[in-house]
Amino acid sequence: MTDTPATTPDAATKRSAAVVLGGCCLGVLLVLIGSIGLVVHFATEKPQSPYRVTFAKAGDKCGSGAKSLLILDQTSGDVLTCGLISFSDGGDASRSVFSAAEVQKITDLSKSLAGSDDSDSDAGNGSTADTALSNADQQKVEHLAEDIGRRHGRPPTSPSTLDRVTGVGGVWFLAFGLALLLAQGLWGQRRLNR
Repeated sequence: MTDTPATTPDAATKRSAAVVLGGCCLGVLLVLIGSIGLVVHFATEKPQSPYRVTFAKAGDKCGSGAKSLLILDQTSGDVLTCGLISFSDGGDASRSVFSAAEVQKITDLSKSLAGSDDSDSDAGNGSTADTALSNADQQKVEHLAEDIGRRHGRPPTSPSTLDRVTGVGGVWFLAFGLALLLAQGLWGQRRLNR
């Protein structure tokens, strides 16, 4: 009896090669899509509320968004001015979105936290010897600023849909693509060694 062309060893080898090639192409495509998704994820700017504070040391260089923020001294809790000379008592607070009463409330909290000698709250929170406001203290001040923003109708900043989709999707596509490439490589190697 003669073999039909569909069952000859040559046809089976061609089918195996087509499956390996197709799987490799799909794997490369998934890796490419995942990589692009992760690049987009890390390239997009995260949403930020205008109701936020930042901490710096006196003499530090002003950042690009310094005019829209309330900048506080991380040592004393006072409002810092971004510029050479300040003639106003409130520093750059007049340029921020906070009202004068809100600035006063924030600086009162930051000054009280900077002046407190509570060694339990400073231990292990990343504070150094030259800073009076620990990371936990700075977070308390930031939470107060976020609460003020919520009272003004600003929802808490959360990742956008694009940010969530590209982050999660990018990782999954990249993982599946790499796994598929690895599986196809191992399967193809096993088929060749027969």
